[in-house]
Amino acid sequence: MAVALDVPDGPSALRLAEAVAPHVAVLKVGLGLFYREGPGIVTALRDVVTGGLRDAVVDEQVVDEQGDGSSAGGDHVGLFLDLKLHDIPNTVAAGMRSVARLEPRYVTVHAAGGAAMVRAAVDAAPDVEIAAVTVLTSLGSAELASVGFGGTPSDVVRRLAAVAVAAGARAVVCSPREAAAVRAEVGSDVTLITPGIRAAGSRPDDQARTATPTEAVEAGSDLLVVGRPIVASSDPGAAAARFVTGC
Repeated sequence: MAVALDVPDGPSALRLAEAVAPHVAVLKVGLGLFYREGPGIVTALRDVVTGGLRDAVVDEQVVDEQGDGSSAGGDHVGLFLDLKLHDIPNTVAAGMRSVARLEPRYVTVHAAGGAAMVRAAVDAAPDVEIAAVTVLTSLGSAELASVGFGGTPSDVVRRLAAVAVAAGARAVVCSPREAAAVRAEVGSDVTLITPGIRAAGSRPDDQARTATPTEAVEAGSDLLVVGRPIVASSDPGAAAARFVTGC
């Protein structure tokens, strides 16, 4: 699972990261945080994550010496730059070369930028998993039609995913409602990243296409992205743990 660090400033992001990192695989930095704090927030988050893992390993090694537990795995928590690059291929390639120096696991680009743009991003940062954003989870059929996309959201998502993967994208961002269709379209080697995750019975906020964690996993999602339900919690660490276990 990934937690979206959708908070107003760096100190808040670092506190949130420290609370949720023991429970999740990925921390996501969005436009608001990246624009406010700049690339330095990525370095600061990496320091928080690696420091927390070192502490966890030390604590569990002490327990092991007392014969009360097993050693920690020390799994790496990845960083996800959700920058949604969308420009001409040359400009996107330049942007990708810049952010690749931060060594993120994922960076998003808009699949609607076309095959040449996606390929430019992939070629500019071969060690980064380019995640192609298909249709924002806030959009429904009416909104898509109003901006010129014909067909249902599932049809548009599937077409964009196919274009992006053919151009080299190793991950696709879609809502959990389209995950099964995208999986059938692009195969098992592509990472499906699904925002719009909500607990059963909770409000969708401005998300038009949502699902519960269990529904998303059953549909084929590999990485669930959760933001406001965790960020707004009085105990983000506990909230993250609940989402990991399916709420």
